Amino acid sequence: MSSTTEHVRSASSGSTRSSAAPQRPTSVRLASMPRRIAGAAIDAMLIMVVVGIIAPLFRGSTGVVQIRIDAVTGEQVMLNPHAGLFDIAAALPFLVTAGYVIVLIALWGRTLGGWAVGIRCLNAKTGGRPGWAVASKRWLVLFGLAGVLAVVPIIGTWAWILPIVIGLSPLWDPSGWLRGYHDRFAGDIVVRS
Repeated sequence: MSSTTEHVRSASSGSTRSSAAPQRPTSVRLASMPRRIAGAAIDAMLIMVVVGIIAPLFRGSTGVVQIRIDAVTGEQVMLNPHAGLFDIAAALPFLVTAGYVIVLIALWGRTLGGWAVGIRCLNAKTGGRPGWAVASKRWLVLFGLAGVLAVVPIIGTWAWILPIVIGLSPLWDPSGWLRGYHDRFAGDIVVRS
């Protein structure tokens, strides 16, 4: 593990660049993009199942705002005044993803999808478990920004594209370490376990 730690440290140190193409490390087995995508697909399915099971518990009998209009006076009375304010069920995918990704990455360095495909996330500086700060930063860039943008008019319709682009960003990492925007921001590296 010490050679892995040294190579991981050199990946995050920002060593001097040469005009030659960056050399891919040989002693660290980086997680390939097909493995990362497969792990993310497994995680997405698990999150959808959990949200699908939990969401009905948070929905009332109807999410429709009903207004009764008195035929004589014309007075309007809202029968379900809280229906349109905030629907916790709509925020569940965001909340479940945050809890799932942050907790599992911080404590074990991998999600269940990562475990299934044999990859794990390491702190790039120490070579150890990522910890809470790294896991939170990783989630923020990969999912949190899209979750926040999802409520912005016009932009929100397209916010789902952001996690896909960020998730695929290791493909164009010039360092050869297959570190995406989220990996570099958080200070982690994804390796085979």
